[in-house]
Amino acid sequence: MEPALRSPAALIKAVRRRQGLTQTDLAQRAGTSQPVISAYERGHRDPTYGTLRKLVDAGGERLQLG
Repeated sequence: MEPALRSPAALIKAVRRRQGLTQTDLAQRAGTSQPVISAYERGHRDPTYGTLRKLVDAGGERLQLG
């Protein structure tokens, strides 16, 4: 994993942008709200591992740790 993508905030934002999604698009796919996605991306809230996995999956990618 790239150093810049080690934080959940950076990972969520990178996945969303690679897929060409808005925060609202990702929120709808993941069953949450745009303000929650925004808070995650700004690092104001940290998602649980399960939520992070759900967000990455909703963005069309797979979470790989390693």
